[in-house]
Amino acid sequence: MKHRSLYCLLLACALTCGVCAVSSVSANAALSSLQPTDTQSAILRQTRDSIRLGLLLPGEDNLHAGRYVQGGTENYAADGTTLIGRIYSLPLFGENTQAGTLYDNEGKVSTVTIQLDSPKAKPYSRTLQKLYGNPTNIQTRPSEGGATWEEWSLGKNNIRLYQEYGLTALELTKKKNNHFYDSESWIPASIPKQYAETKPCPELEKAIADYYDIRKEERTHTSYVYNKVDLNGDGTDEIFAVITGPYTSGTGGDSAVWGRLYKGKFQIYQSFTLIRTPIIITKDATNGLPNGARSIIVRQSGGGAPAELIQYVSHDGKYVPEPCDSLDKVKGTAILCTAPGTDAEKLTLTHF
Repeated sequence: MKHRSLYCLLLACALTCGVCAVSSVSANAALSSLQPTDTQSAILRQTRDSIRLGLLLPGEDNLHAGRYVQGGTENYAADGTTLIGRIYSLPLFGENTQAGTLYDNEGKVSTVTIQLDSPKAKPYSRTLQKLYGNPTNIQTRPSEGGATWEEWSLGKNNIRLYQEYGLTALELTKKKNNHFYDSESWIPASIPKQYAETKPCPELEKAIADYYDIRKEERTHTSYVYNKVDLNGDGTDEIFAVITGPYTSGTGGDSAVWGRLYKGKFQIYQSFTLIRTPIIITKDATNGLPNGARSIIVRQSGGGAPAELIQYVSHDGKYVPEPCDSLDKVKGTAILCTAPGTDAEKLTLTHF
């Protein structure tokens, strides 16, 4: 009983005074001293309370998020000045987890992502089912990125448990949050923006559905954005598209393809994973030639890890990811940007 009281005091301090006052390490140290049945009950309470706090973060800005979860480390974009989120310590499932927030273009939390220790989601699923019952939605078929998930809808909140290539993560969002459009604040002011197309492209939709083997009943739940862009300077536009949906998205981002319309059909030349919009297409070719391939720069984030810039460079016709240290000298265009008032008008695979 003394051990139980000690744990409750430690957990109460951690949740009300912030992780700086009592860390998740001390909470777990208290857990280890309890009897097995007591430990299981304590972990359930710990997980319930931490998730409850995490669900308060979406929709809050950097200042007001601190009312619910104090402390944390500010997470900046590669330019070193753009604040894109914070990383907090939260005790979950008896683990010392890191909860990473991601801010939208208004500077408010859009998503809370928590990387978990075990490569298997099943133990976490059992705990969540004890707390919230059976999942509201389940995706057992792996997406292009290899992700499967279970989701619990709690009023205006969603809890989604991902498993992807031996990694598991918990994602907390509000229902109004959408995964497709991310903050554009990391784009330098010197780089012009190009809004995503609003007219459906049936040929592209059919190619996407065939490529990812998306069943007819799932096509209304799969959306995409695209832009026409000359990727190699030959005067002919290619298409770059980002797709979000049960088969194409994971906790780290969405899938993307690029290709070209040819004789009434869309040919996909290459696909990508872990993509978030917008992206930058560089003005100059990597090899410096007039007709050389332009680079594709994306910002990758998720899983509680700091965001990083990746530059896809074409080698023999195939884009390969390389580190991108800075955008200071980059010239180009940011494509797939969100036009005002169009955020809710997403295209779906329903026009072919």
